[in-house]
Amino acid sequence: MSRRVVASLLVIALLSGVVIAEAEQNYASVTSRDETSAGIADTHIENGAIVVNLRVNSSMNEPLRIQYVHLTVAHPGYNDSASTPFKGQRSLLPGENDLAVHIPARQVSGNLSAGDAATVYGEIVVSVYNGYEFDIPIEKTEVTL
Repeated sequence: MSRRVVASLLVIALLSGVVIAEAEQNYASVTSRDETSAGIADTHIENGAIVVNLRVNSSMNEPLRIQYVHLTVAHPGYNDSASTPFKGQRSLLPGENDLAVHIPARQVSGNLSAGDAATVYGEIVVSVYNGYEFDIPIEKTEVTL
């Protein structure tokens, strides 16, 4: 190879490294300033499944693609977890969003029924425009089903 080709390849490699480093720095600064929050608006039992209605306030300027929602339902003697995949098919727009997550009865130990008390918490894993993922914690909440 000629020296000119080698020099061009080195310049391209260096510029690629700078672009990647800048993207990582931008991501870190965006997510550290992010004030997105999630809480439980309502929880009830519907056709044997636990339905958790979430209210998410997104402070990001761009839509966040939901990868999955992980919820834990703690009730006397049990601590069950369930993940609901969205695989980027649903987005959280800037501002307030409502999101319903269904936990099938087969994923919950014991017999929960209407009127039972439980503690529900978890996280929503989202990806931003540049493909990086981060968690939005869901506040731990005592609920009556």
